[in-house]
Amino acid sequence: MKKLYTIIFSLFITSITFAQYKMTSAGNAYLAGNTHDFIFMNLVNEGNSGENVTWDFTSLQKNGKTLTSKMYAVTSSDSAALACGANIILNENGNLFYFKVTSDEMEQYGATTGNVFTQFDKPCAKLQFPMKYGDKVSEEYSGTAKFKTTENKLSGTCDVIADAYGTLLLPGNIKIENALRVKQTKTFTGSTQKEITYRWYASGVRYPILVIIKYESATQNVYCQTALYAHAGETAATTQCSATENSGNYLSSANVETYPNPYTDKFTLNYKLETACNVKIELIGINGKTVKTVINEAQDKGSNSVEVSSSTYYNPGTYFIKITAGDDIVTRKVVKQ
Repeated sequence: MKKLYTIIFSLFITSITFAQYKMTSAGNAYLAGNTHDFIFMNLVNEGNSGENVTWDFTSLQKNGKTLTSKMYAVTSSDSAALACGANIILNENGNLFYFKVTSDEMEQYGATTGNVFTQFDKPCAKLQFPMKYGDKVSEEYSGTAKFKTTENKLSGTCDVIADAYGTLLLPGNIKIENALRVKQTKTFTGSTQKEITYRWYASGVRYPILVIIKYESATQNVYCQTALYAHAGETAATTQCSATENSGNYLSSANVETYPNPYTDKFTLNYKLETACNVKIELIGINGKTVKTVINEAQDKGSNSVEVSSSTYYNPGTYFIKITAGDDIVTRKVVKQ
């Protein structure tokens, strides 16, 4: 039978903060109505595991293929009868993967891939929330793959471990710090081959930034897929801007607004300080680098308004305005037309 795997068939969807690498169902499990865009790249080695790793994938090149993963509720699908207890369907190029998502875990209940329908009596790849670096889940799965009048029994194990964290370097001078890598190893009863998938996650994105899939046997490793999140540059800027959790002691995120947005030449930034402090405002490019420091000065408590001019030498596209007030950081995305 042809092996089929998903790109974001994610047993672990990870949410990361600066202080701790931890995923939660609320922040990272599959959510109906979401989409996630991937660009397929040349095949590469996954790199090292462990703490404070730097993964250099700057040499990745596009291979011309793309994928948009789509998630929707089972109740909105004509395949609801096949889902067998699942509540979310992942659609990747017409292949459907059925998941049950709760506040505590995420499990795969089945799949429809071409003319083959797979149903698990012991759900595949159970994930318990929350999870952080070093945590591991190991589960046995079993089920049946049906093709017309033929049925084949399936079983094996699925081990998932958050095996590394560090800095992710990507093409286009994109640097994503505080990235968490999750390794999924799936074995098949009666076979010595293993399917191993590596997924990298970072703050500000619900689904994987980079995915590498390979098959491993006693004699060889065969790499078969490398997929990069199409908007990884925005993630780089977000991780840079989210290094400190916003407490609201100096600046409340609810009191920050920009207009117009999108803008042409300039926009206005309004914010309110809860107490006097030093304020630094930066315009951040999509690669996560500061392209302009607007102000860096001490300011009094109260409402403030700053006009941010984006001169003609700044290209149209997505930017981030980052406000650092005392120990608080608030970020807003702005788009130049």
